[in-house]
Amino acid sequence: MSSVRVAVRVRPLNKRELDAGSQSIIEMQGRKTTITTNKSAAVVDTKTVSKEFTYDYSYWSADSRDSHYVNQEQVFFDLGEDVLNSAFQGYNACIFAYGQTSSGKSYTMMGVPGASGLIPRICQVRFFSDFVELPPETRVSAYTGLVNYWLSLWLYVDTEE
Repeated sequence: MSSVRVAVRVRPLNKRELDAGSQSIIEMQGRKTTITTNKSAAVVDTKTVSKEFTYDYSYWSADSRDSHYVNQEQVFFDLGEDVLNSAFQGYNACIFAYGQTSSGKSYTMMGVPGASGLIPRICQVRFFSDFVELPPETRVSAYTGLVNYWLSLWLYVDTEE
């Protein structure tokens, strides 16, 4: 795994954007992302400016009907598996999601029912792989221990105030 990877992802237009007649100004092909301004016929300024950027991954997730649509599973295979492999080898690993409000960070990281994001998938693989090798009675004990640990952290009240 390289030290840093940069991935960008385009989400579908939301209801507010669709109601306003907005259209996407982003195009993606392979690792290349192109932003083209003034694509709308409603814009008075006729000057069109395009800027190209190249990333480690450019994910088109704006329309699931598109042939180059990238789903949650593919994002996990590209980004999450390396994080898991590094963690299993004893290295610290991190996924950092950055973007403006409503840009799709929570969807990518947490997902929605039926389309789990990176965090649930990483946790599932991480803990499931450990439990598979344990006898059933130990799995229950280990799971109970994890739940008790997280509850104690969640319910902890600092009495030194």
